[in-house]
Amino acid sequence: MTIQEMHFDFKIKIDKIDSLVKRNFNAAQIDWLINEAQSRWVKQHYGLTNPKREGFESTQHRTQDLKSLHIKSPERQVGLVPNQITQNKIYFVDLLYLEFKHLFTTRVNVTCTKNGCTKTFGLNTVQTDDLNDALIDPFNKPNFKFGKVLGVYGISSTGNEALFIYSDDFTVDEVFVDYLKHPQKVWFGNYDYTNDLQPVNPTNILIYGVGVNPPVSCELSDHVHSEIIDEAVNIAAGLIEDVNLIPISQNRLTTNK
Repeated sequence: MTIQEMHFDFKIKIDKIDSLVKRNFNAAQIDWLINEAQSRWVKQHYGLTNPKREGFESTQHRTQDLKSLHIKSPERQVGLVPNQITQNKIYFVDLLYLEFKHLFTTRVNVTCTKNGCTKTFGLNTVQTDDLNDALIDPFNKPNFKFGKVLGVYGISSTGNEALFIYSDDFTVDEVFVDYLKHPQKVWFGNYDYTNDLQPVNPTNILIYGVGVNPPVSCELSDHVHSEIIDEAVNIAAGLIEDVNLIPISQNRLTTNK
């Protein structure tokens, strides 16, 4: 669907076409509802909180649902050169420097070098409270021969989300991060302000595609757009406390998930 079609679908489902029965939603409010619904939908379909308890790539259906957000390295995302922390074999990559805004990491590979030999390993991420034990465990500690490198997530010195990588007697040269990015926010295009888009020239405010920013449609696969609108209607129903609409929208959501 285009963003205009998504707005029309929302109004049909919330019974807003010239009925004057429900509270009116303007374009900015509908965009907010769709963006909020889109964010919830992505997080639910990545994890196991959906009724089917199917996580990302556990089925072909889940893979197709989120494929447009999955950024693979080096196919779409170039490798990142890590920064070494002074006097320690600890490195970090600032996830702010990924091409797109990072949401969930799906895989990390690292290229390491020792005595002129270079290898690429998968990164074994551990919880922070398990790190000390893992660093001295002979079966889990970093080891170039057996291709073991440890990683934990934290905050860099710049205040951004970062991935910290622990090596031993070898260097970490490059980090390849596969991840799900945040979906781009939709925008109907007929009002002059959002948090993430530049203001549109007021003289061109009602002309689609004219001005600083044209309308922005949902980048997720077409087959999930209706589900996102169902979620948006559910959120709207809760906000206006419509007891008649909430069971209908929740029933659609249960069926879709």
